[in-house]
Amino acid sequence: MPDDDDERGKVVGILRNGLGPASNDQGGNTSDASRASGRRIDAVSLRLAGMTYAQIAEHAGYSHASAARQSVLRALEKVEAEQVADLRMLENARLDRMLAAVWPTVVARAEEVLLEDRLRAVDRALRISERRARLNGLDAPVQVALTPTSAEVMAWVAQVMAAADPGGVAAVVEPDVVDVDWVEQPEDQ
Repeated sequence: MPDDDDERGKVVGILRNGLGPASNDQGGNTSDASRASGRRIDAVSLRLAGMTYAQIAEHAGYSHASAARQSVLRALEKVEAEQVADLRMLENARLDRMLAAVWPTVVARAEEVLLEDRLRAVDRALRISERRARLNGLDAPVQVALTPTSAEVMAWVAQVMAAADPGGVAAVVEPDVVDVDWVEQPEDQ
């Protein structure tokens, strides 16, 4: 099991490689970017050493603790994003090797392989493809539309009416239709 110094060393190494002068998020020249990068690395190192953000701000020259915190969080987000990208690339390479192992059976001529073996290889190839699609976010989100049945609607109406009528005589009542003739009367009457 690696100790804390090994983990700190790995994070600081990643920060030095990934947050060097090329990642000039300060908008200044290269020497300004180098200073900013060095300050971010120091801030992360101090945080890993257990210092508070106020102590980091004082030691690394940030205006206040929240500025030190923002710097540390941005640096760690970048490290995490780079690690995720690296892991995704590694997993895609593994999937490539797995697919390469079964692909000859998938595309073999009918007389070269048993049908059962081909179907098993096709199944594996599809599962590898599905995994790759999930890993890389290629699948469109599934939309589900739920529509209640008429029985569910009637049950809901009965619940609403029961809640509105505490006397307990809730029932669905059909409205009466009344035939009406509209007659206007003069205003002088």
